[in-house]
Amino acid sequence: MQGTITFFDKDNLKGSIQADDGRMVAFDKSSLASDQDLNQLQIDLRVELELDNEGRACKLKACSNQIILEDHIFYKCPSEIGLSQDTPEDFELIDCSPQEIELDTHTQIEAKRKFCKLASQFGANVVLGFKSEPYTKNSIGFSYQMFKSKAHFGLIGKKVSSDTNDEHTLSLYDLKHCLNHEAIIKRFKEDQSSKRNLNVLKIFGGVLLIIFCIGFLLSLAN
Repeated sequence: MQGTITFFDKDNLKGSIQADDGRMVAFDKSSLASDQDLNQLQIDLRVELELDNEGRACKLKACSNQIILEDHIFYKCPSEIGLSQDTPEDFELIDCSPQEIELDTHTQIEAKRKFCKLASQFGANVVLGFKSEPYTKNSIGFSYQMFKSKAHFGLIGKKVSSDTNDEHTLSLYDLKHCLNHEAIIKRFKEDQSSKRNLNVLKIFGGVLLIIFCIGFLLSLAN
């Protein structure tokens, strides 16, 4: 199997490949063939690979003949950002973020609106795998319903025979450079950091409550 690297995080040594059959395949340092130089990996590199039992890349190495044809392959993209569980019918998935972003909102409609706004900021044209579940949030003296929603961001398009000079028609090369993976990773890391800080505050608050209760009981005993 062959494909093209569409995303590569040099710091974490992880990335994704769009296989020539349309599949998106994840890889990391352990995916490389024994004779493949890690420093050679970069976006747009044509590679050969196999898939392991979990569908991840293995025996990954650069193709000996690098042929870049992306400038001569064109796709017509949706005029508006949409939400979909999977790649919509008749469209091809060009690129997709492996990170799943979470949002807490008061309604599902608000969640969809915010995800579409984020998609625009990240250079995506589709919100994929949208999931939303209600939960009860407790505050001082009352509780109310919230929604926790999750989704990935991607780029889709319909292949066309040639450039139509339409603003929604882009070359495969341009499409592969639209999705801002760095911004998505930054947002994902910020969300994870906020969750950790919130958990620390909850633990700290619980400890203070225990100390207060112990102090109160001791004062009654005296």
